[in-house]
Parts: sequence; C-alpha cells; structure tokens
Amino acid sequence: MVSFAGCGETPRVPGTPQNDSEMITRRLLALCGQIILLSKEESLVDSNRFSSGITLAEGLITDGDLPVRHAALWLWTLLNHYREDDLEKSSPAMLDELLNVITANEHPVHVYIANFALATQLGLARAHWCPHLDDETVSVLVRTLDGPDRTDDKYGPYALCILAFHSQTIWDDDYLAQRLLKLLTGKERVSSNSVSTRMTNEIIAMLDQMGEVGRHQIDIYHADRKRE
Repeated sequence: MVSFAGCGETPRVPGTPQNDSEMITRRLLALCGQIILLSKEESLVDSNRFSSGITLAEGLITDGDLPVRHAALWLWTLLNHYREDDLEKSSPAMLDELLNVITANEHPVHVYIANFALATQLGLARAHWCPHLDDETVSVLVRTLDGPDRTDDKYGPYALCILAFHSQTIWDDDYLAQRLLKLLTGKERVSSNSVSTRMTNEIIAMLDQMGEVGRHQIDIYHADRKRE
C-alpha cells in the first residue's frame, strides 16, 4: 500500500533517515512503482489520498541532491499524471523548476522526466504562470523539443505547447492553436483512456482561453470526431 503517513512540512520520506540520500532515493522510486501498479488496478488515483505526497516531492525536488531530486520529480509527475480529480494548482516556482531542468539539458532522461511533468499541467489558467523566455532560451527549447536535437520524447510537444501557451512567446496563437489541435488528435498514444479523456478536456480548456483562434480549432476537432 502506498503511504505518505508521517510527511510533515519538512520534506522527509517516512521510514528513512533524513540524511541518507541513497535510501531516500530508493524509497521514492519504490513509491513510484507502487503508484504505477495502483494505476493499473484503478486507472486513476484519488488525489486527496496522496496530497501529502505532492508536498513531499516538491520539497525534495528543490532541496535534495541530484538522485533524490530526480526520484522526487518522478513521484511528483506520476501523482499528477494519474490523478483522479483536480489537484491544487502547482506553484509558479515549481513550474519554473521544471523549466530549469529542461533548459539545463543535463541528460536526455532528466529532460524526459521534466517534459512528462510539465505535460501533467495542461489546462491551467494562462495567467497562472508567466515564464520569461529570452530569445536564446526559446532557441534551445525549440531545438531540443521540436527540432533537430529532439529525441524520441512523446511528451516534448506537450511541454513546448504549455511553455508557448503560458509565456506567449515561441509561436503566435494561430500556430499554437494548430499545435494544440495536433495534441488532441494524437493524445491516445501517450496515455490510458481515462487519463487521455482528462487530457482532452484540459487541452480544450486551453484552446477556449485563446479566444476565437482557439475555439476555431475546437470546432474543427468536434467536426472531425463526428465524421469518424
């Protein structure tokens, strides 16, 4: 059974010494495995059941050493990805941390985890997070997530669309709306049916916030679905 009993305000993994980074990393990864197994049984995870896990993971992502940070990021990502209902909005500081991992580009696996994590944040209000992306950062992001340096990372396009949506840079809204439509029509290849349905609703919510250009793509999506 997955349990975060004993998690307090100070980031600490229950049942492990606070200064034993190897043990903490192993425990976090074990929790990740249990979340995956639970998701196969229940498809989606009751968010209220694991809200303390989100708090625990966020603290370790920013305060732990590298192995702990990335194990915590996996846990945070899985809890958000398999959530049954809406969690509290992730803080802009946490979203900034995901962006930092992507732009640091230390290792393809690190970038993949951060892209996956950012892809769990579809559907936020556009004004909730307003990252500042200078020209150099935009160039790195496009090259890494959508250009010649892109690896076989199915979450990269989601991360890039989320960054474009919230920063209001990278692409203009006309092109961004088209890219979001592509995510709608290709969503089945990244998630189970239950998660996929939620992601569809969240992408539509993003398009709806974009006004006429977004709603036009929603109309195209619904028209195509009727023809299927």
